[in-house]
Amino acid sequence: MSKENKIIDIIIPCYNAHDTLDNTIKSIKEQSIADKVKVLLVDDCSEKEYDSFINKYNSLDISLIRLEKNGGSGVAREQGVQNTNCKYITFIDSDDKFFSPKSLEFLLKSIEEGYDLVNSVLFEQKNNRYLCTNGNVCGKIYRRSFIADNDIHFNNTRFHEDNYFNNLVLLSGAKYNEIKMCTYFYTYNKKSITNKDSKQFERLEIYLHNMKELTDICKKINYSKEAYNTFIKEKYHYLKKEFKTFNSNQKEIFINWIKEYDPEFMEYIFLDDKEFKEEVLRLIGEDKKSLKEKYTKDINDRFDGKTKDILLKHLDLFYQEDISIPKNQYNIGEDVKLKKGTFIHGIAGGIKEFEYVMIHGLVSTDFTSEPRPNKICNSVGVWNIKEDMLLKDYINLYSGFTVTYNIGRGPGSQTKSMLIPYHQFDILTERINNNPNIWSYSGEQTKEVRFIPSLVANKRHIAFILNMESEYAKQLAHNDVWNTEFNEEIIKPFLDYRYADKFINEDRINRTAITTDRESAIMFGLPMTLIEGVLVSRKMENNKEVINKIKKELPDCYICNLDGKVIVGNK
Repeated sequence: MSKENKIIDIIIPCYNAHDTLDNTIKSIKEQSIADKVKVLLVDDCSEKEYDSFINKYNSLDISLIRLEKNGGSGVAREQGVQNTNCKYITFIDSDDKFFSPKSLEFLLKSIEEGYDLVNSVLFEQKNNRYLCTNGNVCGKIYRRSFIADNDIHFNNTRFHEDNYFNNLVLLSGAKYNEIKMCTYFYTYNKKSITNKDSKQFERLEIYLHNMKELTDICKKINYSKEAYNTFIKEKYHYLKKEFKTFNSNQKEIFINWIKEYDPEFMEYIFLDDKEFKEEVLRLIGEDKKSLKEKYTKDINDRFDGKTKDILLKHLDLFYQEDISIPKNQYNIGEDVKLKKGTFIHGIAGGIKEFEYVMIHGLVSTDFTSEPRPNKICNSVGVWNIKEDMLLKDYINLYSGFTVTYNIGRGPGSQTKSMLIPYHQFDILTERINNNPNIWSYSGEQTKEVRFIPSLVANKRHIAFILNMESEYAKQLAHNDVWNTEFNEEIIKPFLDYRYADKFINEDRINRTAITTDRESAIMFGLPMTLIEGVLVSRKMENNKEVINKIKKELPDCYICNLDGKVIVGNK
């Protein structure tokens, strides 16, 4: 076949590979489509030349590039790419070989169906296993025009440069396919730079540098969301595996990197390894012991007198170990029943905020970040169920309106308020309109609509249902800013000064549907051990990934929807 009919460039970076290269080229010669390939040897400044291999395999179209300076396989591969002209490119290392004579034929058949990158299975000699990974360029074939059009290059690092390149191809939106055939035989070579334990420290630093660079690139391009999620997950699994071999210095580098560059990494710390999660949290100072010490200092610095005493005792309760809270049990499809005293708390945002609660518990943001002006501060707001009822009835109630109406006119008139449930709005407003004693009325959305999932708004997507039946829970619930047992001296540090007098002397004494009579504000916060269920919005209900993540983190809790029915049981 003439040079014009060649369709695949095979790039082989070579550094002192004279003992292994023969098997590599032999496996190329044995390919069923050997007449359609060009082989490009890139000599990365080896001690001896490779001309004998070109002469030996003169039936193949082989050319040679000699680099003046040793730069590593990434530099060698990049030079190879710059000197290709075939439609497709594949890579093979000088100590590996193709798995069978059909390997290239399988890859070519797939990519000619319109893909930009095709991946396949490789056989790993060291672990005697088959695997398919995007962590390298082996066992893959690329459309050269896609690489050129998207200005994709190898970087010049000595480690993980193939991982960087392949992820960049995927993030750039390559049309991707995987075939289930094994095409590549990965040989374990102790002399390989990849396998030198002495280079582990450098390898980690380079990997973290590459990951940051890829993340920064994503901010500048219209990247593939699917590829990005895969990229993050693979990064997590790689670092989790490497973490077990890190010394203290490497762990410090790793933790500093997470803090500074990669907070998104924390999302994946919840995937599957409790021991790994706890160790990382300890190192970044977000394990229970470190957090308690931090909050204790904060309370001592910001509060005094009886308020400080109450908060420190509350903190001890919050972090009390070996607390077992009974949880109501449900099967899928059952109606959730709320008992009097049950708490419900909604979180802003979505799954990331959920995961934050899994680490910190429900802690007031005035303790976790800079304190900010709020009517009620240094506490966590919850909705306090006032009577036994079905969750669906409560959702229907707060998804309606709060109506304030005036009975009569003049000095003897009375102002009252009430909740009109979502499904009864037309009926009850008609009654008000036809009541001769009601002179005027006005309506507004309930406060719950602003803070927990509802039938009428998409402002919140996740809410926690907390079981408050135990004596432990009741001790925590007692420290409620709305509790009239607490005097002005104790309560004032939890109130904005512009709101304090009205709250102390009016709102918490004469509670109405407006103020509201369903609110509680628990000093400091509540531990996640009290959570027995999770209420999700319509949007979250249909997101299987989110639902699975919630269930994985809270395996003994149920998940329910806005119909008040259980969609994931705990019985």
